[in-house]
Amino acid sequence: MSKEILKAIAAWKVEAKFEDIPKYFFKGYEFERILEGDYSLVLGRKGSGKTAIAEYICRSDSKGQYQAQNLSFKNFPFNELYSLNDDRFTHPNQYITIWKYVILSFICRMIGENPRVDPLVSRQLNKAFGNNADNNLASIIRKWTVGKINLSAFGVGGGVEKEGKSETDWIRSVEQLESIVARYGKGQRYFIVLDELDEDFKDVIGRYKNDQYLQLLTSLIKAVSEIRSISVTNDLRVYPVIFLRDDIFDLLRDNDKNKLVDVTLNLQWDKQKICDMLAYRIARSSPDTADDLSFKSASELVFKHKWTKYGHRQQKRMSTFEFIARSTHMRPRDFIRYFQLSAEHELKSGNDKIEGGTLRHVDASFSPYLKNELVDEIESIIPEIEEVFDVLSHINKQSITPEEFRAAFEELSPTKQSEIDADTCLKLLFHFSVIGNAGKGNSPLIFFKYEYPRRKLNYGLPMVVHRGLYKALEIV
Repeated sequence: MSKEILKAIAAWKVEAKFEDIPKYFFKGYEFERILEGDYSLVLGRKGSGKTAIAEYICRSDSKGQYQAQNLSFKNFPFNELYSLNDDRFTHPNQYITIWKYVILSFICRMIGENPRVDPLVSRQLNKAFGNNADNNLASIIRKWTVGKINLSAFGVGGGVEKEGKSETDWIRSVEQLESIVARYGKGQRYFIVLDELDEDFKDVIGRYKNDQYLQLLTSLIKAVSEIRSISVTNDLRVYPVIFLRDDIFDLLRDNDKNKLVDVTLNLQWDKQKICDMLAYRIARSSPDTADDLSFKSASELVFKHKWTKYGHRQQKRMSTFEFIARSTHMRPRDFIRYFQLSAEHELKSGNDKIEGGTLRHVDASFSPYLKNELVDEIESIIPEIEEVFDVLSHINKQSITPEEFRAAFEELSPTKQSEIDADTCLKLLFHFSVIGNAGKGNSPLIFFKYEYPRRKLNYGLPMVVHRGLYKALEIV
């Protein structure tokens, strides 16, 4: 049986879009609150599960409990939206109207697909907004904003044209859509999932206050708040939900930002939640397990030993989970990748459970994965992040001082293009948990941002490179 489990684990997917989401998605208390409409903004680091939640909402069989539309902005030509700003609003709010127009249009399309809606209304909505045969977000938005939508059948008429548009056109069109949603949207939950909005996040540092992309995001958040307010006023259950990287959200500057605290979910993973998630996935990877398992029971199906030996001549030992966890950033995708690599290695060796020697071996191949994940996450802020990592390799120490980093940084000059100085690099490396702070004195504690979100870099304490990067950075 264990070999079948290993085969299933080796086939797990790091990228949620390629995963069997209905089978493996781990639901928690926070997810149920999203479905209840409590959150309109879901924040988290890359790999924390934002896309998995978005995919599950849109791909699972909801049994008629709700309808959902995923608006993924991956590879989306943002210039289509940049050109449609509303001059009524000052920066950064000038895109509120166009965002409301887009979201309300998709809600109207979903209302048209609801079998409980009057067939005559459905036909008219499908005629105006099309149906799911066309799922290319860029072409849909282009069609709706360039063309003219005929709403005369609902007694509201009109539309909006991109060329020669006026302030009145946009206002009237949004009011028309609000009227249709308020009239025909009752009795069903409608979710608009806005995901992968970080695709246009480039070269923000140093100019974020007037960056068009961040203005677009600020307007989107306000548009979602306004639509939710309309939903409450009209006794509707219309729930747009934004999924966004927390570091991008931190860059937004707006006086109303703190008002979002009640509708914001910050995805944070601790040991217990990770263990529950892994136990859930292992149970569903076993052909003979119908019920949920405790993490202890799930581990016994997969690992040969509870403990893993390490250190010089393997004279030390720690729990198998802790051995894996110390190389990760406590994100679901980190553990999925570690389990993948371990299962693949054991299958090639003909074994039916994961052994301690395999975990020590996999630790070396996991390290480049973690480094590449961090490069992808940081390079929009530090384009030369590979060269900055070279500075850490050049120092070649697990624990470094600010003076050592500044000296190596000056010698290698990695960021001439962006002109980011050494101290700014250190702050960003700490923010993304490439480095952490050691505790005072002889304390064994190490403070990494992913475990202590409120911590700030302390230049007076030693700085420690994350253990999961040792092999990739060739730190001995």
